[in-house]
Amino acid sequence: MKAEAQDKSQPVSVPQAQVVAAAIAAAPVVYFIVCLLLDQLVLEEPGGFIGMTGVPSGVLFGFGLITACGMALVAPRMRDAIIAQSGKSLEIKIRAVILSMGLAETGAVFGLLYFLLTGNFILSLIPMAIAFVGTLLLFPSRRWLQER
Repeated sequence: MKAEAQDKSQPVSVPQAQVVAAAIAAAPVVYFIVCLLLDQLVLEEPGGFIGMTGVPSGVLFGFGLITACGMALVAPRMRDAIIAQSGKSLEIKIRAVILSMGLAETGAVFGLLYFLLTGNFILSLIPMAIAFVGTLLLFPSRRWLQER
């Protein structure tokens, strides 16, 4: 009975880790496509779904921009700190990459939210682009994942 309760999962391989990282890096692109489709096919008039304008939209954009830039700068340091503290095994590196890329990707969520609330497609792309570049810079190479 006890043997059945043991973890039977297989260790993650380097290509599997890169596929997961690619999926995380693709999230800002998916948000961009969603915004583009909504802009072209759903929204009949500019203004998003609630038409937020003025100071609230500026505050939201500023917060999204600060978040996107901040997370893109903090995420590599967080990844390196996790690896320095926990070791250089493949499993630790994969966890660190997933956490740091997820953190870097948060700016894209603000871009999506900004578009949904204001309908401003061009400004919503800025935090998405910063997040996309941040995730690409964190993408793990095969050599980096394999070294111990």
